[in-house]
Amino acid sequence: MKFFRIESSVIPRLVVSADAPMLLTDILLQKPWICRNKNTGIETIYNADEQRWAEIETGSRQLIGKIEGQAWLALYQLFKHTRVISTYEIHNYRKNQLMKLKSMLNEVTIDQIPVLGEFQRWLNEVAITNGPIGPSKSGLILEMLPPFRTNLEAELKKNKSQILKIQISEHVNGSQEMMTEKAKRLASTYDFEGFEAVLPKCAKCATCGEPATKRCGQCRNEWYCKRECQVKHWPKHKVACGLSCDDGGRDDE
Repeated sequence: MKFFRIESSVIPRLVVSADAPMLLTDILLQKPWICRNKNTGIETIYNADEQRWAEIETGSRQLIGKIEGQAWLALYQLFKHTRVISTYEIHNYRKNQLMKLKSMLNEVTIDQIPVLGEFQRWLNEVAITNGPIGPSKSGLILEMLPPFRTNLEAELKKNKSQILKIQISEHVNGSQEMMTEKAKRLASTYDFEGFEAVLPKCAKCATCGEPATKRCGQCRNEWYCKRECQVKHWPKHKVACGLSCDDGGRDDE
């Protein structure tokens, strides 16, 4: 898996100042995209595509939504980055929080996001490691600031009035059409197809492990080399896919 180049000033701010790994961990544990009605006990989930809350269907209870999937992938990528591992100290509190994620990494979850299997193995290694992992905490935090930041801040202060007028005209007093277009652009960033960039480049059949060119036509997560493998895997995959199928298989692409 490849990562975008991260500047030296970003990692300390991301993992030391902001503690992004623990922030993502808490988000996954709290599941803010799910709401439970105290009176009726009915659970609803936020649909990022339709921007509304919808009741969770019985067959889709274990499906990972786009927001949750992005949180898992962001956490996975952080701990895969060598600079993050060499900078971030996993002391007892952080270790205990990360261990709470192990129960969530079940077979159904890994079926939907296969790379989390590697993250699960890493968590198992952390679990059997004694003492803190990574550099010990220092009372001094050094943060490298790129040279253009000072100039940029000065430029922003000089043109603050003009920038404020633009922000008000576009984000406060903007037309309905303008706001709708911006909402569509924002919603497009949550496109599930974006997950493919972090999934293994060489797809393998979920049944036999051979190179695969077809995948589940409904959830588009699992890959298969032929129809027979897809039908054979369906009893296991139907829980993750969350949809019933009368013929015991799914349509290929």
